[in-house]
Amino acid sequence: MRHRLIHGYTDVNWLIVWEVATQKMPVLIRQLEQILAEES
Repeated sequence: MRHRLIHGYTDVNWLIVWEVATQKMPVLIRQLEQILAEES
């Protein structure tokens, strides 16, 4: 995603970026925290 944002910003669908940042990332962060807690 970084590559697309940096080099193809004219083609970026900002609604998708916003959805990922506000809806998908919090879920991913919680899942990763759970996995890390289980491995500790």
